[in-house]
Amino acid sequence: MACAAADGAVRIVKLSQSYNDVQNSDHPELVLTATIGDDIASSDKAATSALSWVEVPQKGRILVHCKPGRVFLWCETSSDIGWSGSRSFTLETQKLSVGSSSLHPPSGIQYIPRKDLLVLTLFDGSFHIIYNFSSEPSLTPPSSDDLVTSESLSRAVRAVFSQAEDDVDFDVMNRITGFTSYDGFGTFIWVQ
Repeated sequence: MACAAADGAVRIVKLSQSYNDVQNSDHPELVLTATIGDDIASSDKAATSALSWVEVPQKGRILVHCKPGRVFLWCETSSDIGWSGSRSFTLETQKLSVGSSSLHPPSGIQYIPRKDLLVLTLFDGSFHIIYNFSSEPSLTPPSSDDLVTSESLSRAVRAVFSQAEDDVDFDVMNRITGFTSYDGFGTFIWVQ
């Protein structure tokens, strides 16, 4: 497990459970023990706005946590992921509307294993992609022409929003309050 503390620190928490036989009882007692591990992100007084473990099939897990305008990744050294330790990325504001800002909280985090992409949505309706998530994470798309970019995906979703809401103008923000993958292959559903 992982937890985000009020002071901005993110910590690994190891849980163990055991059963104790209780005298004169037919029911054993379940005992949970929590051990607080090291901080993977130190206290910086910035609130954590998202925290999620992402499972990379046959390789391991990566912890994703977000703070206003930033995405942080952490992977332990014992996994088969192509990197370990911490990585951080600064998100850029995509001017989709007057309310656009990279400081909005995330509204969804999805991993697309087939393309090794992490897709993050913010409340302002913008999409942000981390490429080569399990090998060498980067906000810069590789040279491949078949990958979608953060900007093109954000514009496409903005166009859907505009059409669904009868031609909105730049003053209206397409708030995304929930986002997930429909099939795990890049088909998304969202609440706006």
